[in-house]
Amino acid sequence: MSRSSRRFSAVRTDGGLLPQDILSRIQSGDSTLPGTRADTYNLGPHERIGEAVNRSWNQLIATWRVFRKNLEKEPEHSPASGLTRDRWLLPLFKELEYGRLPRGRAIKTEGRSFSISHTWHNSPIHLLGCRVDLDRRQKGVAGAAQSSPHGLVQAFLNQSDKHLWGFVANGYRLRLLRDHHSLTRQAYVEFDLQAIMDGEQYSEFLLLWLICHQSRVEAEKSEDCWLETWFGISQDEGVRALDKLRGGVEKAIESLGTGFLNHQANTRLKEALQSGALDKQEYYRQILRLAYRLIFLFAAEEREALLNPNAPEEARERYRRYYAAGRLRELADKRRGGPHGDLWQGLALIMNKLNNGYKDLALPALGSLLWNPEACSYLMDAECANEHVLSAVRSLSHIQEGSTRLPVNWRNVGADELGSVYESLLELHPHIGFGNFKLATEAGHERKTTGSYYTSATLVDCLLDTTLNPMLDEACRKPNAEEAILNLKICDPACGSGCFLVAAARRIARRLAAVRLGDDEPSPSDVQTALRDVVGRCIFGVDLNPMAVELCKVSLWMEALEPGKPLSFLDSHIQCGNALLGATPALMAGGIPDGAFDAIEGDDRKAAQALKKQNRSERKDLEAGQKTMLADFDEAAEAALVSKRAADIEDAPDNRIKSLRIKEKNWKALTESHEFRDAWFRADAWTSIFFAVKQTGGAPVITENLWNRLSRDAVPQAIRNSVCELAEEYRFFHWQLAFPAVFPAGKSGSEVGFDAVIGNPPWDKLKPYMQEFFSEYNPDIRFQDLAGERRMMADLLEDDATAAKWARYRRNIYAQALFIKKSGRYDKRGVGDINLYQAFIEVALTITRGRASQLVPAGFYNGVHCKPVRKDLFENHQLESIYGFDNPGGIWFEGIDSRFKFAIYSVIRFGRTRSFKTAFNIRSRPRLSSVMAGNCLSMPLSLVHDLSPENLDILEFESPKDIEIAKKLYARWPRLGSEEAGGSRYYQLREIDMGNDRELFSENPDGLPLYQARMLGQYDHCYKGYRSGRGRATIWEKLDFGSKSIQPQWRVLKKNISARLGERPFSYRAGYHDITNPTNERSFIAALLPNACIAGNTVPTIVFAEDWALIPWLATANSFTMDFLVRKKIGLHVTFTVLNSLPFPRYKVEDSILARLAPLVLRLSCTTPEMNAYWNAMASYGWVQPIGPNSEPPGLSRGEERLNARAAIDAIVARDIYGLSEEELFYLLDAFPLVRRRDEEKYGEYRTKKLILEAYGGQE
Repeated sequence: MSRSSRRFSAVRTDGGLLPQDILSRIQSGDSTLPGTRADTYNLGPHERIGEAVNRSWNQLIATWRVFRKNLEKEPEHSPASGLTRDRWLLPLFKELEYGRLPRGRAIKTEGRSFSISHTWHNSPIHLLGCRVDLDRRQKGVAGAAQSSPHGLVQAFLNQSDKHLWGFVANGYRLRLLRDHHSLTRQAYVEFDLQAIMDGEQYSEFLLLWLICHQSRVEAEKSEDCWLETWFGISQDEGVRALDKLRGGVEKAIESLGTGFLNHQANTRLKEALQSGALDKQEYYRQILRLAYRLIFLFAAEEREALLNPNAPEEARERYRRYYAAGRLRELADKRRGGPHGDLWQGLALIMNKLNNGYKDLALPALGSLLWNPEACSYLMDAECANEHVLSAVRSLSHIQEGSTRLPVNWRNVGADELGSVYESLLELHPHIGFGNFKLATEAGHERKTTGSYYTSATLVDCLLDTTLNPMLDEACRKPNAEEAILNLKICDPACGSGCFLVAAARRIARRLAAVRLGDDEPSPSDVQTALRDVVGRCIFGVDLNPMAVELCKVSLWMEALEPGKPLSFLDSHIQCGNALLGATPALMAGGIPDGAFDAIEGDDRKAAQALKKQNRSERKDLEAGQKTMLADFDEAAEAALVSKRAADIEDAPDNRIKSLRIKEKNWKALTESHEFRDAWFRADAWTSIFFAVKQTGGAPVITENLWNRLSRDAVPQAIRNSVCELAEEYRFFHWQLAFPAVFPAGKSGSEVGFDAVIGNPPWDKLKPYMQEFFSEYNPDIRFQDLAGERRMMADLLEDDATAAKWARYRRNIYAQALFIKKSGRYDKRGVGDINLYQAFIEVALTITRGRASQLVPAGFYNGVHCKPVRKDLFENHQLESIYGFDNPGGIWFEGIDSRFKFAIYSVIRFGRTRSFKTAFNIRSRPRLSSVMAGNCLSMPLSLVHDLSPENLDILEFESPKDIEIAKKLYARWPRLGSEEAGGSRYYQLREIDMGNDRELFSENPDGLPLYQARMLGQYDHCYKGYRSGRGRATIWEKLDFGSKSIQPQWRVLKKNISARLGERPFSYRAGYHDITNPTNERSFIAALLPNACIAGNTVPTIVFAEDWALIPWLATANSFTMDFLVRKKIGLHVTFTVLNSLPFPRYKVEDSILARLAPLVLRLSCTTPEMNAYWNAMASYGWVQPIGPNSEPPGLSRGEERLNARAAIDAIVARDIYGLSEEELFYLLDAFPLVRRRDEEKYGEYRTKKLILEAYGGQE
């Protein structure tokens, strides 16, 4: 039988510490929840929990009555501290089995003293009088004089490593607190003791007894106590509940969308959809806004923040009884609803009144886009049946967890939860038909084009710790700390739902409130007041997706809602646009670069070339002649005027609806002024040149002469139309115009820009994704082989509309790429495809005057494409920290490959880097906590230059020992790419591309086998063989020694092999895995390739001028010593750049070490007839005996023999090639946990390590 999670009248949970569903399970004694059995409460074998609770209840009821009688005798001005402690709270804790609580002494931690009244082992218990407010300082009251009681205990828990859970109580209220490092909002469970005891609410007392009992905090280590176990379960279940909440929001949107479509009275709505006056996407947006409004009302009501606190109680009661959204939630629990529309009419009334306020219902005037009637213009005068309204409310009010219906606690739903919902909403597009409204995922649409990924609160906190905290510390040291904090300007240039901005606002607000009150833990009401101020003054954001911009505003409004005040004015702070595509004054002053006329898809190359020539000629003529400065003077004066008006708007108040309306009116007047519009058009015009179609006889394109006249002459209408169309399509965004108060005209350097730029920018590459695009039309294309893929693509392109859409999609991508490459705005680009995150890094460093911190892929610190960025950071900025993360099991990002690595960097705009903090391979929250506590490395920049002078890679060192070993390896041998170091010449090559060259693939047995990475193992060119399937459904099988042969999926006929390869496919060479991961069992995997094959791009190959040189290279490449270093350098690829940076040995053929290595490498590699010729070639050097033409392959096939041979090679490489000590080798081998785990499962010991160390010790 299903059950519902109940709501409690005298128990309140805030901040998600222990959610209501966990409380319900604890109260009901849910046997599936650990820690609910009687024995865990230290009860006897025959004693029941109910009996123990009942005894305590009877005793405490009597105690409470005596206490209340004695309280009447206390003077009114007395805090009643002694009476409350001695006659009520100490007896309460005694019944909870704490015994006689010892008096606390001042506890010092991190240089601060905490005067907490009592302690029990690792739990602070701060007890005060019943007339002492837990959230306020009270001068002269012990335990509340320097800080609020709640704040005192919370600050102590946050600063102490030994204390995790604590209690604070004043006799009327008891709160359970936990270490809460995020410092964003309060988190606690509160028991209203007065309501429980006066109302004799036994069931709520039962919950208090079960949660606050001594056994709940009893543990040698605080993290092992039952409360912590329950907290962990609640966090894990919260993630699963969030998934269900996401589905609930989608169902609510579908219910409302269908409800309005189905109602026969909505003729205007239906006609607008049919005629196109209202397109289905805009209809979806209006329904989405309606869902936002419902969520806003639910949250505001639960937080008791909606109604005007100064309104008469009868008005407030009238709203609560007849109009509250909570009333709809109760109805949805009991009824399905019918065809009548009274519920929607009542809801619409409230929504309309919230725009301007309504005294009779205590509704404040909130204003803003959210409550503007135009936001849902087609819905507010429409009708919707009760059944659809209640269905939507039901979907937003409960989630189903198995057989249990759990209430959604909107009080504690913040921007992080909304961010997860946002991720799913951007994947969805509306489908309307037959009176139904459905949402469905379509590939290649809004989510793919924004590259959005929801970021967990833990990562957000880490980023803010490194960036925002130092700025707040600095602001607090200034004479006017309050104004210094409010003058901070924080921006996220790809803000999405605003999770970074909301978290930043919370953190700034808490510090602001602390400064205002002089209390490290200010009260929630003080923080809320500060939060509204901070959101209105400090927070800025940009996003390409207009739906994301709206949601970001809603998130900020929900967090910053202050009872009785309108929502903050955010139109000038949170804006829609492409943060990467726009002009700057410096770029425009330089004229039009010739690169703007490079031809891309859709251009006529001759026309583009002619325009480029014309532009170059016009620029020369202009440079030769005299220019008037009149236009420049006028533009500067107008820009200064815009900046002044914008600054005045920023400084204007918006804490009353009248002042908010004035602010909205003034901002609108500014953005519609001719000065502003002319400046924006001029910037649009310059940017549009890169995106304009260049065709003979096509739309006119701006060149240098016309550009130079734009400020003085009337713009031809055809040009204006073309510019405006392109600006709308690509959403050009010009930072200095969008935020004129942040970038005041005429100023530069530290006088302009944001104080911090934060966020998680898109990680996509700027290139067309064919499979993603066409899978919208036929999802099966992802699972096809080359022929099937091309056949499907050709069939789909026969449809003219699809073909046009594909061409437009490609042109959109290539036009953006052209701008990034040729505009001059991005001069830190590396080689290869354009990575959007790299462009966002450049933007961040351009628009900040203080700090920047972003969450980016690991290529930031070790990718060759980011080398120019790293060089710039080192030389022109002060890099403070880089923290690298792994993602096992999707711990940080659920929707991303678990092998993917990423990082959070923090940098100061001005300065020069000398050293910076690093930590890598962070794959758990405890590890991250340790890093943030200071357990990280300080890496000198000189080490980067020593180990990677060409590419400036930052290696993933985890300890000083790692650095010591790496320096030793590089001191022993030069980098492979160092030409002056001597050694056999080598040639690297990617022989054939598995994507671009697919038309060459064949199944003809006469072709050369095509090597893919999965066919190779270490010293094994026949590791796996192809069995069946195509695309992602391909099946490969591991091949046993003794029966190995080359079994490829594809072959390539000799006639189709490119002439550029020469004789390479017919030569012995080494191949290695390009795609790998430092968290794999082994990362560097190389093998000898036979002399009649061709290798795909996932198997880069290397050929040496002397064939014998392959032997030391293979021995070194496959060694644990080299793998140890490779794992510190790579993300997902072993690139040629990485290979060239590695210290490989340089030997001559006569060196004795080759005579020791060669027999081992050859016996491991030559296991099939294809390798016999190479064996005999090496026999000519006297390293092995030659074999006959029909002899069996001489290689080792038994597992034990191969293991011993590899151990011997590893020992030689470590000791003789690199000079490592046995202790260093011991340490190094422990860096391969998956090898250890495999060995222990198979042999019961770390066999590989044992054999290598034995071989090391046994060498002469």
